[in-house]
Amino acid sequence: LYPIAYSLALFMYLSKFSFYSHNYRQSNKGEFRKEKTKSKKLHTLNHESGVVCKGNKKVKRTIFKMEYIYYLIPNWEQLKLVSGCILSLSTLTAMFYLLYGYKFLHETYIYHLIRKDTRHNFSMYFYLQYLTAGIKNIGFWQKLLTILPQIILLLVFSVRYGLNKLSLNFAFLILTIVMVAYNTVLTSQYFVWILVVLPLCVWQIKMSKKAVFFVVTIWFLAQAAWLLPAYFLEFEGHNTFMFVWLQSISFFCANMAILGRIIKCYMVGKLDYKID
Repeated sequence: LYPIAYSLALFMYLSKFSFYSHNYRQSNKGEFRKEKTKSKKLHTLNHESGVVCKGNKKVKRTIFKMEYIYYLIPNWEQLKLVSGCILSLSTLTAMFYLLYGYKFLHETYIYHLIRKDTRHNFSMYFYLQYLTAGIKNIGFWQKLLTILPQIILLLVFSVRYGLNKLSLNFAFLILTIVMVAYNTVLTSQYFVWILVVLPLCVWQIKMSKKAVFFVVTIWFLAQAAWLLPAYFLEFEGHNTFMFVWLQSISFFCANMAILGRIIKCYMVGKLDYKID
């Protein structure tokens, strides 16, 4: 999942059009408000919103431009990334298929596409899986609508933060949160995915101690609220599916609120960036 989910962000990162790349800095030197500190040229950038200073005006960088389609035309570095990814995945898949046969394909790839988990599943889609557990032929549109929000967000965030040379680590964090929160199966070990990449960019998230305490408290309370009806379902045998589903929605909303707060607090302060 990781090579696939992060591939577009890495691809955009290697683009010659990416913000603050060498080519970008050389072609935009005159756009930045210059400040001299110890005879070095420093440029003030707002990395959180993609805003650069042009005199007294602010020019907003956005991914919604037609010319950005040209960014998908690969350069040599991007071609090496794509070929390396395809070669490594195909080679390893072929090697282990020869060793273990179809069982390897099923346990590694296919299982994740057809997996259903109607218990110990934090996902807001778990109740849908429970109601359709006995239905073999699920409509195409239902599957599409289930994964479409996740795909759209992964694409948008990959382009938005992948194009910024200074925010690739933050792109990994945001993409991981989206993968986890929108997944049709969400169990406790999935939270480890987020904890793995969080240290990479926690220093760039400008959030007060009070805000951090509030965010962490909300997350644990939302999880505890889910665990209460889940306990009666799992251990007491009560029919609390509806209550678990409602708490799953609440937990999802809490995750989205935290995601929004993290994005808002990412690099809020202005940093000095040195032009070579």
